Amino acid sequence: MVRRIILFSLVAFCFQMSFAQEEKSWEKYMMKNGGRSAERPAASSGSVSADRSAPAAGKSYQKYMRPSSSGAAAVRVPRDSAEDPLPQAASQAAVRSPAPVQSTALPPVREYSAPYEEPVRLPEYGYEEDFAGYEMDDVYSQYFDNSFRPVIRLSGGYTEETQFGDYGATDIATAEFDARLFKVEDFLNTCFDMWIFADGMYFVDNPGMDAIPDGLIAAGVDFGVWWRFINGFSLEFRVAPGIYSDVVEPQFSIPTTANLYYVLLPSLSIQLGATARWGWDMEVMPNVSFLWQPHDFLRVLGGVPYSRIDLFPGHILSFFGTFEWRNTTYALEDSDVLPDEVHFDEMLVSVGATICFMGRTEVSAEAGTYLKREISADVAEDSTVDLSEENFFRITLGSRF
Repeated sequence: MVRRIILFSLVAFCFQMSFAQEEKSWEKYMMKNGGRSAERPAASSGSVSADRSAPAAGKSYQKYMRPSSSGAAAVRVPRDSAEDPLPQAASQAAVRSPAPVQSTALPPVREYSAPYEEPVRLPEYGYEEDFAGYEMDDVYSQYFDNSFRPVIRLSGGYTEETQFGDYGATDIATAEFDARLFKVEDFLNTCFDMWIFADGMYFVDNPGMDAIPDGLIAAGVDFGVWWRFINGFSLEFRVAPGIYSDVVEPQFSIPTTANLYYVLLPSLSIQLGATARWGWDMEVMPNVSFLWQPHDFLRVLGGVPYSRIDLFPGHILSFFGTFEWRNTTYALEDSDVLPDEVHFDEMLVSVGATICFMGRTEVSAEAGTYLKREISADVAEDSTVDLSEENFFRITLGSRF
């Protein structure tokens, strides 16, 4: 027991003497450096301590730092110039590199652009406040808002050697003209327009029939009024008073039309109506069709009495195909030779191309054939005569100014 106490006392005395000797060495080191406060160098060569006597000079101090070979600390480069803020002895001491500053800035937020949306197009015919709460697609009509009908149109056609049943044959020349006089939109929630039209048929040679005059004409005015509703419905009434007879003794008639339109889709609308022609061979002509335009380059109008397909591959050239059913009654001269009236009924198809100049003026060339042609008159010997199904050619000049 006594041996253990003596041994422990001896170890403690040695440790105290070692510590006292180290303190004396540090005091000498401090006196040698001019009494500056400095941190005691670390014992290990792989790690260094920071020199607390170094001024917090920021960049002027850090520009003398370079990384050590171990990569774990930085050593100040010794300098002899007056710029060195530390003495030569202190510059040789290793110092701890400052800890990297953690950035508190938030990462940039990526901005996503919204997808392109087609601007809403308000119809020209309606008040903006009337459509509050409704989708504009519900009131857009292919029939009224996307019409391809020229404002003025002049057409001429020719058919050779049309055979009139057991009678003779003749060439037939046709001419068509129509022009819009005015159009008023959204006047007291009502729309108006008026057109003039003139269609003529000239028989070059008489086929030997008493019921055939030299020429027939249909000319007059076409006045229309329609209303647009926010639920997609539209209602239209038209009257077309004019001359429907031969050129010798004009006779008047007033065909009257009523049509109902409905928008099924933004690209599809339908029409349901009829035209009443009192005293004609066919007194009621149906008006049933749909108008579909899924793309800018395709437009399809299907129905009776008129159908048409348009292809628009470019702004200048377009192609089209048509089907038309015509049924017209002409009053004739009151004489012992001619009957009181003659009725023409014909169906035809055609294809053609249109060249448009400057977006306003257009020229169309069209070729087609008759599918069915017949005439009838109110005389026993000329009751019904079939006409041969010949080909025809037609050129049309139109403008949208």
